[in-house]
Amino acid sequence: MGSQVCLLTFSPMTLQSGTILREQSKWKDVTVCTLHELSTERDLRAAATDFFSTAKDGSVFLLQCDPQAGSVRRIEHAKYILEKLRAQHFNSFKKTETKVAKRSTVAEVKEGKDEKLTETGTDAKVDSKVDSKVDAKVTSSNTKDSKDAKLPSSSPEGKDGKEHTASSRVDGEVSDDPADIASGIHVVVLIHLPRRDGKFLIDLDKRWRYVFIDDVAPAANT
Repeated sequence: MGSQVCLLTFSPMTLQSGTILREQSKWKDVTVCTLHELSTERDLRAAATDFFSTAKDGSVFLLQCDPQAGSVRRIEHAKYILEKLRAQHFNSFKKTETKVAKRSTVAEVKEGKDEKLTETGTDAKVDSKVDSKVDAKVTSSNTKDSKDAKLPSSSPEGKDGKEHTASSRVDGEVSDDPADIASGIHVVVLIHLPRRDGKFLIDLDKRWRYVFIDDVAPAANT
C-alpha cells in the first residue's frame, strides 16, 4: 500500500530533490511538486489526482514545502488533502480488486462443474480401457525384469571415476533481491526548515511517519 512520510530537513530548497531521490534510492518514479508555487488548493488536488491516476508500484509523490514561503497551516492542509486523495485511490483500487476476484471465482466454479460432467460421462469408457491395459503391462513388466537381471549395472560415473552432475546455477542469471524492488505508492511531504531562528510545530499522527535528516544531498556532494 505504501507510506505517508513527513520528512524534515535543514537542507535548503532545491530543484534537485527528485533527482537525488532517484539516484540515491530504489524509487525511480518520482513526481515533484512545490507547495508555494501552487496558486490554489485546486492546483494541488489536480496534481495529486493526476499522480494517483497513473501511479503504480514504486511511485512517489514528493511535495516540497518551505515554512518561510508558506504558513504551517497551509502545509497541514496540504497533508490533509494528500491523505484524503490517497485514501480514495486505495478504496477504489480495493473495490476493483474485489470485483475481479469474484468474477474469477465464478468462472472457476463453472469450469469445475463442466469438468465433473465430462468426467462422469467418460468414466465407464476409461475403466474398460484401463482394465484391458493393466494385464498387458503386468506381463511386459515381468519379462523386462528378467532381462534386466542379466544385464551389467550401469554407473553414472565417467571415465575418470568421478560422478558428473548438472550445475544448479546458470551462468549469467542473477536472482532478484526483494529488498531491491520498489513497491507501494508513497506520499512524501518534504519540509525545508531554516537552521536559525526556525520553529516548526509537529502534530504527531499515527497515519504519518516522521523522519528528520540534516541534508538531502549525499555526503559525498557536500
